Amino acid sequence: MITLTPTKFRNNLYEMIRQVNTDHVPIQIIGKTSDNDAILISKKDWDSIQETLYLYSTGSADEIVRRDKEDDFIPIEDIDWDTL
Repeated sequence: MITLTPTKFRNNLYEMIRQVNTDHVPIQIIGKTSDNDAILISKKDWDSIQETLYLYSTGSADEIVRRDKEDDFIPIEDIDWDTL
């Protein structure tokens, strides 16, 4: 995670927005106290986090994990990505 002061963040705002969307690495903006810290993440990453939380809150994630454990394991190098 990248950590910046508010001043450094403000001076590079547009670059930081581009960077979190490209690299998917959160940026921590540190305040004078930890109560004033913030995190910048991409909208895509935020949506993914929200979807994961929803799946866990409804129990759907447990079902997906259970099903995946029951499926036969296929090594990643054996997957035919063109036919998925």
